[in-house]
Amino acid sequence: MATLQDGLKAALAALQAGEQDAALESLLASWRARRVPELADLIDRLSPLVAEKAPRVEGKRLLDKQARWIALAPPGRRTWCTGCSARSPR
Repeated sequence: MATLQDGLKAALAALQAGEQDAALESLLASWRARRVPELADLIDRLSPLVAEKAPRVEGKRLLDKQARWIALAPPGRRTWCTGCSARSPR
């Protein structure tokens, strides 16, 4: 398992490379391993920057929106939703 310091280094390297989404992913992985308030602050600051680049999903129901959002994720990044009730749109 990666250490908190490894996660922060990965996030910093991603930010320096201009990859904000990868930096956020590293911070979130670090947060799951160790819930440090300062990590939450960093995640809170970075999340809006990543969100403004994210595609907008449409749908009347929350499950429809969730399914479309999951379908947009690369295949290797869909695993976080294991057990969720959303299904991919047909």
